[in-house]
Amino acid sequence: MRMVLLALGLAACTAKEPPGAIKAVESAPPKVTPAAASPSGPAVAAPVAPAPSALPASASAPDPATSAPGAAALDAGSLEADDGTLAQTEARPDPADPLTIARARALFDAFVADEPARGQVFFFPLDAYKQVKDSSNPESDWRGRLIAAYARDLHEIRRARPHLKDARFVGLEIPEGGPRWIKPGEEYNKIGYFRVFKSNLVYETAAGETKRIELKSLISWRGRFYLVHLSSFK
Repeated sequence: MRMVLLALGLAACTAKEPPGAIKAVESAPPKVTPAAASPSGPAVAAPVAPAPSALPASASAPDPATSAPGAAALDAGSLEADDGTLAQTEARPDPADPLTIARARALFDAFVADEPARGQVFFFPLDAYKQVKDSSNPESDWRGRLIAAYARDLHEIRRARPHLKDARFVGLEIPEGGPRWIKPGEEYNKIGYFRVFKSNLVYETAAGETKRIELKSLISWRGRFYLVHLSSFK
């Protein structure tokens, strides 16, 4: 009996997710750890559209349009980037925000289809970049460097992972501890934002394997995460 119990205990240990990440998943797990848990604690699974009773304290009640798995019911207009002409805020991004997860899923769909334009709703908005970047021509930098690098990196990843054509989106994974506030003057910016390195798109292959696509850098605009560098800082 002791040997059987030990074997079961070992199996349970090997089934756990590796620590060190906050994951917003497509469907709610049986038990949800509140998003306000200590950064030194275990991984936090924040569902996209759970029942209201399971919603983390830091998230707002889900809109009916997001009740489908992965917030797929959000229309194209809802997925558009937040208005970059408005003023930046110091609101800390919530990884469980349904709109953020829907945009992350759009980015994953861009990998599946090998079409970068599909994922651009998750890319840092041009008008916001004009406010943030301390340069003489931020629009040229956004178009000629950032978006060009994003498209190139997406195509390269897609070619290296042909299994993506049959893969299923699972969620957005943010490193434990979350983002850091970048003050004006750092990283050639005029106004501040939250920034986090090495987040992941988590997905499952047709063979049932869980895999990740690393997102080099996410920064915030008005309290939501956006991709700014996919694979490199070029």
